[in-house]
Amino acid sequence: RKLFSDVVQMNVEPLCTTEFEFAKLHDAFEYLRDAKNIGKVVITQTKKLYHATGSYVVTGGLGYVGQHIAQTLYDNGAGNIILLSSSKDKLPDSWDRNFTPTVLKCNVANKNEVLGVLKNVNNLRGIFHAAGVLSDKTLPNLTKEDWEIVYGAKVQGACNIDECVTQLGLTPDFVVLCSSIASGFGGAGQGNYSAGNGALDKLARERDNFVSIRWGAWVGGGMAMDETMVRAARMGILGLDFKDAI
Repeated sequence: RKLFSDVVQMNVEPLCTTEFEFAKLHDAFEYLRDAKNIGKVVITQTKKLYHATGSYVVTGGLGYVGQHIAQTLYDNGAGNIILLSSSKDKLPDSWDRNFTPTVLKCNVANKNEVLGVLKNVNNLRGIFHAAGVLSDKTLPNLTKEDWEIVYGAKVQGACNIDECVTQLGLTPDFVVLCSSIASGFGGAGQGNYSAGNGALDKLARERDNFVSIRWGAWVGGGMAMDETMVRAARMGILGLDFKDAI
């Protein structure tokens, strides 16, 4: 317990690192294979990820995670930021951030709606798929509707993005799918949610410019309840702060 506490409080000296540019990813894996490393091997990305003339779409854009992604895009020089919401077509009155993105009403579970949005986006450079809802129940009590609720936004939404990008001949630099550690660790009462995130991971493995990130629980918001945070902390899984994670 003391060791864990010391690590959390950053009282332990960090391991040394060896850095490789992303372009030399192959060299990094060879370095690891040959057991030349002491400490961690770190891949660095110096290429500019966001462009002032580019457009970036965030599904679930008015949710807790979506808003933080949008803020990060703005802070790093992204040009046209488009937030998709299943229920709203304008910013809420409570919006207090230092930029004004475009908000479009779009149910990502509906392919025609996704198609209608993407075909009107100029210079699409990136998509963040952060849409998601919960319908938690123990496995014996999960109904078809519970699966459809969770799969609609998360899985069908991701598949619709994939199909529409291909259909329209778009070539975004990246499509980021917001998955969850529930995909690997599972979660109490979240069989449908865990499986849905696993579907995102599978889709990303099959596409060159897709990446699926298994986020943990967010400090200060998101879909994880307080008891979930406590239970995860007991296993050594601490909440994520957006400043560090994104």
